[in-house]
Amino acid sequence: MQNVGVAFFMGSFHFCLLPPGGSNPQGQEQQPNQKQVIQQQYVTFRPQSQAYNSPVLKQGILGNFEPKEPEPPGVPDGPGEGAKPFVLGPEYKDSVQASIKEFGFNMVASDMISLDRTISDIRHEECKYWHYDDRLLTSSVIIVFHNEGWSTLMRTVHSVIKRTPRRYLAEIVLIDDFSNKVHLKERLEEYIKQWNGLVKLFRNDKREGLIQARSIGAKKATIGQVLIYLDAHCEVGINWYAPLIGPISKDRYAHFLTASLE
Repeated sequence: MQNVGVAFFMGSFHFCLLPPGGSNPQGQEQQPNQKQVIQQQYVTFRPQSQAYNSPVLKQGILGNFEPKEPEPPGVPDGPGEGAKPFVLGPEYKDSVQASIKEFGFNMVASDMISLDRTISDIRHEECKYWHYDDRLLTSSVIIVFHNEGWSTLMRTVHSVIKRTPRRYLAEIVLIDDFSNKVHLKERLEEYIKQWNGLVKLFRNDKREGLIQARSIGAKKATIGQVLIYLDAHCEVGINWYAPLIGPISKDRYAHFLTASLE
């Protein structure tokens, strides 16, 4: 079978599409067996025939996909909570420079920040009042990495699981493009077991490069109706899923390429 939509993310991202109004969304109750629901959506989808209503703006009424309560902090008042700047003292100068040389950014600071940290909501205020048809397509999230730092890679995975409605998250596919870092071997394999198969790990037996590795990820992703490609060091924003996948749910030919807003 063929996946029906593609979306790319690059960097930390908050997404809101402000479309024209449409009819009111009509919800469908989530079925008790998550795997059966996803498989049924997959096999019954037909190009350009998916019934999907346009989003509706209801001023003053919180959107149906908006969180009802604030996210719990990873560590109350901890480093980086709320996406606040976290600056290390001069005593960390040497270790910070070494981490930048090895990973390309400050892994020392990253390792001190909770994998489940809260982030700031930088969306336009109107974004919070859009209501979306809940007949959204399911997605396979594909993340390619090569010698990525532990905390940045895992914070990406944690953010996707934390901020994506479970009924739509079919799988997270990790493609290891021939890494040789110790923390990306057995430790990673053991860590992802906590999600009971939701997060899958595949390893290339040679260095393929980003584009080829993403193509491999597309072949390994077998459940979701839409492919979402994320960088290995990003965090998805609050209510990121519905505004991104809504247009694809209505038109299988829609593609999105999004870049960091920070």
